Amino acid sequence: VFLYKGVFDQISPVRETDAIYDFYCANNASVEYQRDALAEHAVAAVSGAPGALAYLIDAMNGRGPESACSKKTLWSSLMDPEAAKVLPQFIWETLLNLLGDPIGPGFFG
Repeated sequence: VFLYKGVFDQISPVRETDAIYDFYCANNASVEYQRDALAEHAVAAVSGAPGALAYLIDAMNGRGPESACSKKTLWSSLMDPEAAKVLPQFIWETLLNLLGDPIGPGFFG
């Protein structure tokens, strides 16, 4: 399981995600948890996405977490070395989607 959370999240308090992490780990789940020290809800949703994508890519390629449970707090999730591996491609694809793809059905009337 991969969890990420902004420490200043005003929608879903960080203590709730901390409790979920503790519960999963106490029940022998494998959990990687990243806390973003500077983020609130909206910022964490964006800054945590590259790390989540990197986790999924590793999982699809058969690479599991290094330990059963790990929790770290970073100044920004974007500073995580794993996120840096996918960030350039993530930004590029997002920009291309914004510039070239319709946003959704009926967006332009």
